[in-house]
Amino acid sequence: ALKDKLVQAGLTVNLPQYLQYRTTLNGLWSPVYGKVGFLSSQLYEYDMNLVFGAGLMGTQTTLDQEGKQTEHTPTFTAEVGAGFRFWMNETFALRIGYRHYFYAAKGGGFSKPAEFSIGFSYFTGGPE
Repeated sequence: ALKDKLVQAGLTVNLPQYLQYRTTLNGLWSPVYGKVGFLSSQLYEYDMNLVFGAGLMGTQTTLDQEGKQTEHTPTFTAEVGAGFRFWMNETFALRIGYRHYFYAAKGGGFSKPAEFSIGFSYFTGGPE
């Protein structure tokens, strides 16, 4: 739909390969963990982490200029990244992360998409 709108506007768009799905199995290592106090009233915890993983990625490749002939290509992918978590209390944490993916591109070489994320974590507290 976006491609049709760009063509109608007189713009030529040729995306030879684009992502359809991705699944990865990750490991997360937190070499830095600490606590910081604000106004000496409460301590807040944080950690910095490194992410590594491998998985499967599915892409769709365009075989002609009109985009009518396509091919589904599953391929293996590797992932590396880093992140930061800041606990606001025992239940909530703020997350910031960066991840970089590597997979074989159609026609040779490697594609290297990247991801930046910001989010919240909620901890349910487990049985006691």
